Amino acid sequence: MNYPTTDWVLEEAPRVDECVANRKIVTNKRYFRDIADDAWNVILRSADETSMYLRGLDAVELLRDANGRIAIVKVTREALRDTLDRVADFVKESQDKYGVTIWSPNSPPIAVVSHMLAHLHPEIPVLKDVVEVPVFSSGGQLLQKQGYHRSARIYVDLPQGFRMSPVPRNPNSDHVDKALTDLLEP
Repeated sequence: MNYPTTDWVLEEAPRVDECVANRKIVTNKRYFRDIADDAWNVILRSADETSMYLRGLDAVELLRDANGRIAIVKVTREALRDTLDRVADFVKESQDKYGVTIWSPNSPPIAVVSHMLAHLHPEIPVLKDVVEVPVFSSGGQLLQKQGYHRSARIYVDLPQGFRMSPVPRNPNSDHVDKALTDLLEP
């Protein structure tokens, strides 16, 4: 008799929370809200692989356009389903006639994806703006490092090769003159 590969056969099925820790999400015999919660948890732990943010009332992601600039794009059902398929393994759980648990690959259910878009997770980082130059946050912090700044809710996307001289903590008039010269140079 042929048995499925050992990748999908387990002697004892792990708990659902153990599955999520391994990015495996069981899709059958569970409520959509529970599957959606597990999916959100995987997405939030996969922040380095996804760029999903909350802007207004919508989930958005950051994508590069043909010119290499970042565009803020509303997350569609298809885009979220694709993201989920990349960051998690959705499986259906069943048992063979001997009681051995078998996990079969499955796609992220459309109903779960729709539920997720209707009930956005409260821990999705909020995105206020994307900037291409260093800026000061409302709290006075100079944002000059590439990437998302959670406290300012700003994503900094500096041009390739951009260099900025260190800014002294207490600049004097010479520092200010030098900065103005640098800014006004063609």
